[in-house]
Amino acid sequence: MQKSRLCLFMILGVVVIVSLSLGRWFDSRCDKGCLQSVLHNSFANVGNDFSTKLGDFHVDSDEENDEVSSGSSTLADLPALDGITVIHVKSVATDWVVNQTAETFALSLSSQKHKDRVVVAKKGSTLTIEIKANGPKQAELSLPIKFIGKLELGTVSGDIHVSSKLALAALKLDTASGDLKLEGWPRDALEINTVSGNVQSTADEPIMAKTIQFQSVSGDLKAHISEGFQSFTAHTVSGTVRLKLPKALAFVYKLHAISGDFMGMPKGGDLKDGFGNKDLKGTFGVNPQSRVEFESVSGDFELDQADSLGSR
Repeated sequence: MQKSRLCLFMILGVVVIVSLSLGRWFDSRCDKGCLQSVLHNSFANVGNDFSTKLGDFHVDSDEENDEVSSGSSTLADLPALDGITVIHVKSVATDWVVNQTAETFALSLSSQKHKDRVVVAKKGSTLTIEIKANGPKQAELSLPIKFIGKLELGTVSGDIHVSSKLALAALKLDTASGDLKLEGWPRDALEINTVSGNVQSTADEPIMAKTIQFQSVSGDLKAHISEGFQSFTAHTVSGTVRLKLPKALAFVYKLHAISGDFMGMPKGGDLKDGFGNKDLKGTFGVNPQSRVEFESVSGDFELDQADSLGSR
């Protein structure tokens, strides 16, 4: 029996050593150290936004939190937004709906009994709203139309639904495992960071932000972007990115992966496909003003546009 266990541990040890060696070898094949770069980029913002903040939360079992009260309450004691340029929202397991269709600033909770789990603080030009652990399962944040600053919303396991068009200049969304659904977007900068959550734009019209940044570990992205954007950047370890662009849009592209595939890309371009290292770069159209960048370990990139090739 002891010999069998010893053999098992030896086999597991060999597997670990070989796996680490292959990982270092694959990374050495990438002139940028892509494995390290992608892992760093994918975890960077999530780590900054969640690892330190989780220390403030005391997550424990609460059976009452498994049921949502049928009544809802609106917090009427939110401070005025005069002088506020950034609204920072953070929570643990709360699902969020965000809209910007009214004149007033309001926060609605799915249960009145969770009012004491909400902390609102105003410091300088930043307003912070925190829903602590064991808070409401759902919350709706209604922004006044006149607010044109930045919204930063982070949650660990909650879903996020942006349900209306936004007048915001910038929007940053962070999740660990929650999914994101976008029916609205800011006019300038959209940034999304997730570990395993999936992101989808579901509006009838394409996203019209000027810059779009997406980072994930295994989360997928499906988005339709309009012409006129400046840059789209996606970094993922194993997630799939599906991007739809206008047919006649001219753009510069630069894609990199270790084992992922590039599908639907325009004809031409400079493709370098080595073992454990794949690069594709080029230009589509005349006088391009937009840029598309994608980097992954094993994630795929799929482009929906005319005159394209199959998998590359």
